[in-house]
Amino acid sequence: MNLLRTSLLTGTSTVIKVAAGFVTNKVVAVIAGPPGMALIGQVQNVSSILQNISSGIFGTAVVKYTAEWRDDPVRREAFLRLSFTIAFWASLAVGGFTAGISYVLARWLLKAPEYWWVFALLGALLPVFSINSLVLSVINGLGDVRRLTVINIAQSIVGLGVSVALPWCFGLAGALASAVLAATVIFVILLPELRRHAWLRLGRLAWEGDRENLRRLGNFALMAVVSGLCAPVAQIAVRGWIIQRCSADEAGYWQALMRLSSAYLMFFTATLSVYFLPKFSSLDPSGVVRELKRGYALILPVLAGGFFLIWLARGWLVPMLFSPQFQPMKDLLAYQLTGDFLKIGSWIMSFVMLARAKTGLFIVSEIIFNTLYVGLSTALVGAGGEGGARGALVAWIVLYALYWAFVAAALPRMLSGGGPGSGVLVGDQPV
Repeated sequence: MNLLRTSLLTGTSTVIKVAAGFVTNKVVAVIAGPPGMALIGQVQNVSSILQNISSGIFGTAVVKYTAEWRDDPVRREAFLRLSFTIAFWASLAVGGFTAGISYVLARWLLKAPEYWWVFALLGALLPVFSINSLVLSVINGLGDVRRLTVINIAQSIVGLGVSVALPWCFGLAGALASAVLAATVIFVILLPELRRHAWLRLGRLAWEGDRENLRRLGNFALMAVVSGLCAPVAQIAVRGWIIQRCSADEAGYWQALMRLSSAYLMFFTATLSVYFLPKFSSLDPSGVVRELKRGYALILPVLAGGFFLIWLARGWLVPMLFSPQFQPMKDLLAYQLTGDFLKIGSWIMSFVMLARAKTGLFIVSEIIFNTLYVGLSTALVGAGGEGGARGALVAWIVLYALYWAFVAAALPRMLSGGGPGSGVLVGDQPV
């Protein structure tokens, strides 16, 4: 399947997902306002951290090796059984711990201990998140974009019902609950997939696996834990700094921009994950370079044109998607769009790092650039809050300009070794 066809299929599901996201944002904005939007952002970041350190740690590995071993079912299924077993038990352990400290999390992150049940619910549902994430990774790795599209569309439609009904009926409490529950509805949709693959059944999960597979999982887990912790923790830190030095309203504007960004960037990130990761995993260096050129030639002009239209429409777009309370976002949108253009430009190339399993380079870059983001945001928002949310958005622009320069300079190193069928790398040494 080529890039254009993949883009069209993923684009179809993404249009529906984005539309559902806009409706959800509108409901949450009207009911919860900017301060409530900031609290929901905290819950979503914690959810992201927990999912990444349980099931998400193996998602990229499952996509990569499912794609590479598509024609070797014995090898592939032994690897997948091991991946699912470890992820399942890890999610049980992490979920139980989260439920146990739910009161502490609510008091610390939300400043509202009465919402302890949100984190308890999140902990209880973590094994469901694990199964969902890894089954989707298998479908992605097998290159079954049509099935992935159908599942994503179904998830968007059912999730929309949850995300609208709960806030509408229960206010802010319902909005917080929907931030946890909306993503779990896909489990019901994926039940036929569990029946399709006998090795996915709970009774078949086993610890069997050779040392080579354990090393592969270990290195990808290390990358995923670093990535899964760094980005959400950085966002929590930046959001907390804006709340502390400016106001909850200012943090709400920043969070609303991030939600808007996540919505329109789905058009591009869906293609990156569904197409580029398996493709880069299966090509030699010259093939990777050709795909990069095609990707930039197709994606960047569309991205620039789309962002320009969004900026032109900002006057009616912001109140339509959110509420009149979010009008100050209009003056901040250009900063967000500029940073997001640089982000996608850098991400296209950074997928080579994941596909070629450059563990050491990936970990170092994640730690350095997320730390840099927090430092830049802290400095530009200012101790007195004089920079406001605008300061954090300028930091976003500077961050991704530097990151794009970094991945471009590191591309030759990313392409060295780690070709199709190779093991996971630690630095430049194949394991």
